[in-house]
Amino acid sequence: MSFLSSRLPAISSGSLLGVIAMTIAAAYASLLFQGAASAYTGLGFCILMLGTAVGAMVVAVKSRQPGLITGPDEAATIALASVIAGIAGLRSSASTSPEAAALMVIILMGSAGLLAGVLFWLVGRFHLGQLIRYLPYPVISGFLAGSGLLLLWAGLGLAGGIDHLGLSHPATFLQLLPRWQFCLPALLLAIALVRGGRYISHSLLMPMTLLAAVVLFFSVVWLSGADVGGLRQAGWLYQPPVQDDSFDYARFAAAWATLKPDFFLSALPQLLLVALVALLAMLLQTSALEQVLGHDLELDAELRAQSTANLLGGCCGALPMVPFISDTLLNLDIAGPNRLAGMVMALLCVLGAIAGLSIMPWIPQFVLAAILIYFGVGLLSDTLIKEYGRARRADYAVMLLVALTVNLFGFMQGALLGVLFTAGFFLRDYSRLQPVRQQYHAGNAPGRVSRPVTQHVALEVDPHWLAVYVLEGYLFFGSAHRLYQQVKAAFNHTYPECLILDMGRVQGIDATGIAMLDKLAQRQAERQGVLVLCDMRAGLPLPQGVGIVYQPDLNHALEYAEDLRLVRLGLADDEAQPLPGLLDELAAYLKPRSYQAGELLIRQGDTAQGLLFITAGSVSVRLMQASGKTIRLRRFMCGTVLGEVSLYAGTATSASVYADEATRVLQLSPAALSQLEFRAPALALQLHRQIAAVMANRLQDTNLSLLQAAA
Repeated sequence: MSFLSSRLPAISSGSLLGVIAMTIAAAYASLLFQGAASAYTGLGFCILMLGTAVGAMVVAVKSRQPGLITGPDEAATIALASVIAGIAGLRSSASTSPEAAALMVIILMGSAGLLAGVLFWLVGRFHLGQLIRYLPYPVISGFLAGSGLLLLWAGLGLAGGIDHLGLSHPATFLQLLPRWQFCLPALLLAIALVRGGRYISHSLLMPMTLLAAVVLFFSVVWLSGADVGGLRQAGWLYQPPVQDDSFDYARFAAAWATLKPDFFLSALPQLLLVALVALLAMLLQTSALEQVLGHDLELDAELRAQSTANLLGGCCGALPMVPFISDTLLNLDIAGPNRLAGMVMALLCVLGAIAGLSIMPWIPQFVLAAILIYFGVGLLSDTLIKEYGRARRADYAVMLLVALTVNLFGFMQGALLGVLFTAGFFLRDYSRLQPVRQQYHAGNAPGRVSRPVTQHVALEVDPHWLAVYVLEGYLFFGSAHRLYQQVKAAFNHTYPECLILDMGRVQGIDATGIAMLDKLAQRQAERQGVLVLCDMRAGLPLPQGVGIVYQPDLNHALEYAEDLRLVRLGLADDEAQPLPGLLDELAAYLKPRSYQAGELLIRQGDTAQGLLFITAGSVSVRLMQASGKTIRLRRFMCGTVLGEVSLYAGTATSASVYADEATRVLQLSPAALSQLEFRAPALALQLHRQIAAVMANRLQDTNLSLLQAAA
């Protein structure tokens, strides 16, 4: 493949993009140069072409995405047009000369471009553009769909010669009906491009199809002997809506001397808003382009490239520039990732500034219209049509809403409304989520305190004295209300003595959530109950309601609740003996020991010390982790036994045991147990059976805790 043929697709793409840039510059020049400045619309066209050339060249060289095409932003241009329209001196030629009015428009255009360049650089420098990643997918899809509709209406309007065709001007569609014969060739050519792209993947398909359409049109004109001037007047050939006035340096120099800075200073705040609109358009276009391309762009690098393009273009008087989705897709569709097309486009823009007003009148109107319709249909197909039946109804509704709002009011309004509705749907869906991860009562709560049988039975006779709710997520006005209603419904007639809320998985609480907790505490206090909040994350606001008790974790909260219940039952001081009736028979083999609070009974890793029967006080089993952190595994109260695992397994102790208070124990050492088995095998068998029952109960509790943790 020769050097020229390998680059022919990029050259064709760049040439076509240059022609499209001419039409855009002509339309924007007509929009901005009105009133007193209208006599120099042709000059504005040339300035816009030169600025577009600078931007296209810079982005072609500096962009990390080969094939990215940039140009004047529509939303920023419309915003700037409103700024220009609000300046009194630009409304009529009575108070301002045409040259002064044109200079004012050019200064405002260049200032907007420079401000956009500075703003783009700041956002890229401080990595603030990444915030656009949080824009919801339905909003991006709706933005693309809205762009597709605008391109579709722009194509039909260009073909039929109807200005401002769109949903915001519904009466214009009635004007389109009598001019159907101008729209039909554009629609047929767009259909040919769409259908041809499904069967032919060659990069020259689009330029060759468009060239064939131009050749066919002029062949018909030549064979029919039609008058070219009459065809242009009728609307078959493109007619730039600009005037080609000559530039008189002397008159502009005289006008420059009459300008006062007041007009610029008064417009500066609004120019900053124009730059902000361009920034939002830049971020939205980039995010939408990522969705179409299927990969992420280096946003900060693209912001820097666009910043340079705007700064240099602004020095030439150009408008704020952003990436173009439609032009970029056209370039990638024809020539794939390349940088040559942007350079060719820049060259065509320079030529357009010199002779564009002479070349453009020979372009068939329906050809340009077909290009716009083709890309409009493509964007609609990739969004609304593709997502129909796949997306959730709420998401699809947001897409439609954004697309319609973009067409009716503008891009920024559409994006803002889409974000608001998406946030509303999210809050609705999130509030429907169950804030309660797990729920327990006294009979199945994962407590880690071993108590004597009498106390254990007393705590489980009526298990609903205790209610434990393990919460998760964010307690805001929706989920907090659902939690309150759930608790209220669960205890409609009777309320638990102790209500525990495990807050370990709660990420945040709003004011409504705080009010809900205070209300629960008040209801508990009215019924002589207590609300216990445990495992409060750092940074969470603390409710100040009366009767709220805070505990470090669920383990301590359950222990607190059980102690409180036993006090009310009068069993708190019940010093039950472990293995009642059996210890008296084992007295000859037991060795009494006493420990002070905090004293070590068993060291982690030591050899088994036998069975320890707690006859007074309590102990805690603590595990030293590899990180050096110590956690409490379990607490053993008076009337319980420990040490059975290491004794029967014949292994070293797996954790340390400390006395919580003054504690007395009876120790049955491994040597004493061997003597017991030799001298009194029947008594030893009875001991083993009771210890086996204790181990079975503890294994059952462990299995229950594992099941609850996995739920």
